[in-house]
Amino acid sequence: MPGVTILWSMCAAVSLLIAGIHLAVWVRHRAAKSSLALALLSLGVAAAAGAEYLLMHAASPAEFAAVMRWANFAILAMFVGIVWFVRAEFGTARLALGGVAVALRATALVLGYFPGVTPMFREIAALREVAWLGEQIVVVSAATPAPWSWLPALSNYVLALFVADASIRLWRRGGPDDRPRALRAGGAMVAFILLSTSVAMLINAGVLRVPYITAPSYLAMILMLGFELGRDILRARELVREVRRREAQLNESERRLQLAGEAADLGFWYWEMRTGSIWATERARSILGLPASGELTYPMFIERVHAEDRAIVEARIAAAFLDGSGYDAEYRVVLADGTPRWVTAHGDVAAGEDGRPASMTGVVFDTTERRRAELELADQRHELAHLSRVALVSELSGSLAHEINQPLAIILTNAQAAQRFLARTAPDVGEAREALADIVREAGRAGEVIRRLRGMLRNGHAVLKPVDVRDLIEDVCQLMRRDLDARGVRLLRVIADGLPAVAGDAVQLQQVLLNLVLNGCEAMEGNPPEGRVLTVSAARSGSGVRVSIADTGHGLPADAERVFQPFFTTKPDGLGLGLPICRSIVKSHGGRLWAEPRRPASGGADDGGATGAVFHLELDAVEHS
Repeated sequence: MPGVTILWSMCAAVSLLIAGIHLAVWVRHRAAKSSLALALLSLGVAAAAGAEYLLMHAASPAEFAAVMRWANFAILAMFVGIVWFVRAEFGTARLALGGVAVALRATALVLGYFPGVTPMFREIAALREVAWLGEQIVVVSAATPAPWSWLPALSNYVLALFVADASIRLWRRGGPDDRPRALRAGGAMVAFILLSTSVAMLINAGVLRVPYITAPSYLAMILMLGFELGRDILRARELVREVRRREAQLNESERRLQLAGEAADLGFWYWEMRTGSIWATERARSILGLPASGELTYPMFIERVHAEDRAIVEARIAAAFLDGSGYDAEYRVVLADGTPRWVTAHGDVAAGEDGRPASMTGVVFDTTERRRAELELADQRHELAHLSRVALVSELSGSLAHEINQPLAIILTNAQAAQRFLARTAPDVGEAREALADIVREAGRAGEVIRRLRGMLRNGHAVLKPVDVRDLIEDVCQLMRRDLDARGVRLLRVIADGLPAVAGDAVQLQQVLLNLVLNGCEAMEGNPPEGRVLTVSAARSGSGVRVSIADTGHGLPADAERVFQPFFTTKPDGLGLGLPICRSIVKSHGGRLWAEPRRPASGGADDGGATGAVFHLELDAVEHS
C-alpha cells in the first residue's frame, strides 16, 4: 500500500482511537475535563488527516479549494481542544489569550467562504502531480495569495504564545509535577504548532512542493498529551490503591480502637461545631443517657448533665474552644429514670482551615463505681482516724486525768475553806470571795480540759475553717504538758509572729500534731534526761505556713518515706498506722507532710547539737473573713 495512504490513515485511526478512549474516560468521570478536551483535539486531528488526504488526491483546483475550506473546521476544533486542555490540565492559562487565538482562526474560516476564495488563496490556478512516499499526489503549482493569508499563521503563533505562557507560569509554580509537565506537554505543543505552521507557510509561499503535514504533527502532539494523561491515570490508580489501603488500615484501627474501648468501657464521641451535630458510639450514648439511635445535638447532651454541674461543664467546654486546649471534666448525668451517674470526659479540640477551633473529639467513661468506692474509702479512712484519736486519748488518759483531778482538788479545798469562812460568828466574806474566785478559775480550767477531750473524741466529717496556728500549737502543748513532764522531755517553742491562718479542721490538725509530738517523745526514750529536747516551730513558707516538730531521738531509716507506709513501725508494740493516717489527713487539707533527718542545732538553742528527726507539716494560708 502506498506510504501516503498508510501514514494518513494511521493518523486518522490513531486519533479516533485516542478520542474514543478519552471520551469514555470523561463519560465515566465527568470531572475529567482534560480528557474531554483531548478527545475534541483528537477528533479534530482525525478530521484534518482526512481533509489532507483528500487535498493530496483532489481532481481539480475547485475541489482542492473546497476541501481547504472544510479543513478549517477541523483546525478550529483543534484550537478549541488545545485551549481547553491547557486550561484544564495546567490551571495557569490566560484564557483571554487563548480566546484571541480561537477568534483569529474562526475569522480566517469565515473569510475563506467568500466566493472564489480560501483562507490562504484568492485563486488556485493549477495543481501538479508529484511523487511522495511512493505515491502520486497533487500540490498547488500556481495560486494567488488571499489578502488575509497571514491570518491563519498569526492565529497559530498566538496559540503557541498562549501555550508557552501557560507553561512558563506552570514552571514558576514549582510543584512536584509542575516543571516536568511544563517541559513535556507544554514544550511538545509549542514545538509541533510552530513546526506545522512553518511548513504551511513555506508551502503557501511556493518554497516547498509537499503536502500539508498538520495531521502528523498534531498526532505527535496528542500522543504526548495522551502520555501525560496516562501518567495521571496511572497515578490516580496508585492513589486509589493507596486510599483503599489506608481505608483498610483505618478500618482495622477503628476496629481495634472499638475493641479497646469496649474492653476499657470507654465511649467515643465527636462534636462538629459548624453543624452542631454530635456523633457518639453506642457505649457513649449509654453512658451519657442519650437515645440509642437518631441525631444528637449539644442541647440534648447538656440537658442530661446534672443541674448542679451544668455550669461547670459549659465553662470547661467554652474554655477549651476559646484557647484550643484540651477538655477535661468530671460531672454527673441524670438518666431517663432519674438515676444520677458520675462520668469523666476528655477531649481534644481540632482547628479548621481558618485556624480556629472547629471540632472536638474525645472519650467518656462511667466513674460511678469509682466515686462510690472513693466515698466508702473516705468514710473508712475517717473512721480509722477517729479510732486513732480515741487510742491517742487513751494513751494520754493518765495525763488528762491529772489535768482534771488537779483543778477538782483545788475546787474542793476552796469550797471547804469558803464554808469555814462563812460559818464563823463573824463571817469572813473577803476570804470566802477569794475562795469562790479560785473555784471559778479552776472550774474553767477543768472545763477547758474536758472541752479539748470532747473535741478529740468527736466523730464527724472534717469542716475546714480558718485555724490560728499559734492557738493550735498552744492547745496541743497544754494537752501534752503533763505527759511531757512525766517523760522528762523539755519542750521548745519557736513560733513566728504574724502568722496567717490556715484552712483546716482544728480537731484533725490537733490529732496530727499530737501524734507527731508523741512519736518524738517515744523516739527519745533511750536518751539521758538532758538529751530529751523537742522543738515545735512555725513559720511562713511561700504562700503558706510550715509547722516543724524536731526531736533528738534515734533518727529515721535510710529511706525516710518508709515511715509513712502502712504497717511500717519501729516500735515493738506499734501498728504502723499513725503516720499514714496523719499524711492522709494533711493531704485531705491540701497540704503535705514529710520527714527528714535533723541536722545538729536545727531545732533551736540549747539542744546539745544532737541529731534526730524532723517532721514538716505545710498548709496553705487563708485570709480571715
